Amino acid sequence: MTEPFTDINFVPDDLSASRLRQSRKNQANKYSVVIAALILICGVSLFVYNLRQKANITKSRGKISELQTTIDQLKEFGESGYKLGTRLDAVKLILSSRRDFSVLLNEVNLQTPSNIVLNTWKVQEEGILQLSGDSYPSYNPIAVFQKNLQDSDKALFYNVKLESAKLNKESGKVDFSINILLNSPKDVSIAKEVINGEPQQ
Repeated sequence: MTEPFTDINFVPDDLSASRLRQSRKNQANKYSVVIAALILICGVSLFVYNLRQKANITKSRGKISELQTTIDQLKEFGESGYKLGTRLDAVKLILSSRRDFSVLLNEVNLQTPSNIVLNTWKVQEEGILQLSGDSYPSYNPIAVFQKNLQDSDKALFYNVKLESAKLNKESGKVDFSINILLNSPKDVSIAKEVINGEPQQ
């Protein structure tokens, strides 16, 4: 037996449609909340990630700055060491040159008569050592000085030539200039270094 009113819908159509719309709206709201939550989570995660990246970048920059400071210090130390080494080499060269030049200087002094005073020393480009001074009381000591240099046992002087000699009436002395051609290119180089202050080639 069929139950009465089983196929009859007592709910009005408008109410059913309203409930359906409300159900869909509630479902849409749930989806919106879920999406908003996901967006919020992603935003927070991205914010935290950016903070960590900034912290890492700041830390890396600090390390780079420290390394750069260390490099600069090592660079300054290296430059100072190089300059010090260069100066030491220059000092050694000067000392060596002066030792060699002392032989030349001593030989000239040994061959200089007591009544001759040497005032200036100069080395010309041609390797000529020019000596200027004065003699007292006559020209004779100049001739002796010239002969002594020419006959020196050291064989340092190739040619000794009197360039000028003139009596100074005020002082009573004879002003003279002698040119000496040095026998060795090394002697020329050393003499230029010590007397003229020119670097050796």
